[in-house]
Amino acid sequence: MDLEELEEITATEVKDDFIDVDVKKPRGIKKPGMMNNTTKLRLLSDSQFTFASEVSKGTGVSEAYRLAFPDSKESASVHTYANKLINDPKVRQQIELLQQAARMRFLMDAPRAAEKLIELSTESKSEKVQLEATKDILNRAGLQPPQRVETVHVGIFGSASQDDIRNLLRQRIEFKKEEQEQEEL
Repeated sequence: MDLEELEEITATEVKDDFIDVDVKKPRGIKKPGMMNNTTKLRLLSDSQFTFASEVSKGTGVSEAYRLAFPDSKESASVHTYANKLINDPKVRQQIELLQQAARMRFLMDAPRAAEKLIELSTESKSEKVQLEATKDILNRAGLQPPQRVETVHVGIFGSASQDDIRNLLRQRIEFKKEEQEQEEL
């Protein structure tokens, strides 16, 4: 079953190395004896699933490979095999499904998180917490503070580097000292 075959995924739950996908209106999928709309997909071996799971969490591919295949030692071969595995279509599909499930969990928790931010901005005892929560709310609403802009003024030193300016100032100070010494004579 490809991702393109699913019109809408409403919930995803990961258990062991199976993915339960609750599907609405599947196109072109006819499974006899399907009791409900939940389909179990066995896409990968246990090690491949561990690799896909780690990559979907943000672990680097070489480190994910080492976690999935603990007997692998050599760095060069780990990198080679990890790259081969990440390019496997089934592994890629599993990573996408796991990432989609994570996004769905975050989206489902977003209203609760927004309520908590509003609560913190109005009911927290700490003014600092209230201020930070208010900033976060405004930021998420698209009302961000102006960005700091660095301006460079070209003055009497032109585009000289700091070292050039220091050297120039040292020379000037030495010149002034020499002038003072000559005046004293």
